[in-house]
Amino acid sequence: HPYIYKITFATANESSALVIRPFSEKGTLKDLIYKAKPKDPFLKKYCNPKKIQGLELQQIKTYGRQILEVLFSF
Repeated sequence: HPYIYKITFATANESSALVIRPFSEKGTLKDLIYKAKPKDPFLKKYCNPKKIQGLELQQIKTYGRQILEVLFSF
């Protein structure tokens, strides 16, 4: 689906899972919500709850529609 990145590699065992996908220069949806830079370390990006800004209403509508399109296409 055009809204989902292709998975390059995936594996799992009893205690963990690993998924590798192409790097996005724009970052992930989580990066957008946290106003984080994609190349920053994980702890710097996501462990400061004061930085969470959320999304604008139009962004919520757009991403919500895209998520629903993906779910209903399968």
